[in-house]
Parts: sequence; structure tokens; C-alpha cells
Amino acid sequence: MEVVTILLTPLWLMRKEMIEQGADIIDVGVESTRPGHTQISVAEEIERMKDILLPVLEVSTIPVSVDTYRAETADFALSHGAHILNDIWGLKYDKDMATSSMEIRCAGHYHAQPKYYRL
Repeated sequence: MEVVTILLTPLWLMRKEMIEQGADIIDVGVESTRPGHTQISVAEEIERMKDILLPVLEVSTIPVSVDTYRAETADFALSHGAHILNDIWGLKYDKDMATSSMEIRCAGHYHAQPKYYRL
């Protein structure tokens, strides 16, 4: 019987390496928004965010952006120290996102008719 050990680089360590290599912003997102994706609940998004965002914030010396289109997740992230909100819906999906984004810098992109191309 062969035993295989897989060593995964902790995500916070990868982020630390990215900072050392010259990254200007770390963008943290936990839900895919590619065409055909399966949407997750707000509760699941926040649970995933806890595991990734909090360790990244501990080691980051640069701004940390949070990629979400939900106000509840944005509020969680901002209350824990995130600097930038990256909303792919441009504050149009969740009516409460505009209130969340008033407190920080907000970046986003929105297309009424998104087109995706296979590269």
C-alpha cells in the first residue's frame, strides 16, 4: 500500500507570498460567479469568508478587497477589517449594498448583458 501525503500551502501563506512579490491589493472571494455557477447561501458565504478573510487580514500589509454582491457578507467583511468592496453587480443585486459601501471604497463591474468568451 502506497501512502501519499499532500501538503497544501495555507492560503494566508500564499497571500503573504503575493504581498512579498509586489501585489498591491488582495481580492478575496468565496463564491464562483462564472456562467452556470451554483449560488450559495449568505450563511455559507460568510462561513467560507471566515476561513479565508480573517487569516489574510492578519498578515496583510496592503489593502484587502472582498468580492461579494451581498450586503450581509460585506458588513461581516468590513467589520473585520476589509478595505475595499468588489461587487460584480455594481450595487444592483442587493438593495442594502449601497449602505454597506458608503463606509469604504467600492469597486465593481456590471454588465447588463454579460458576455463570456472561452479563451
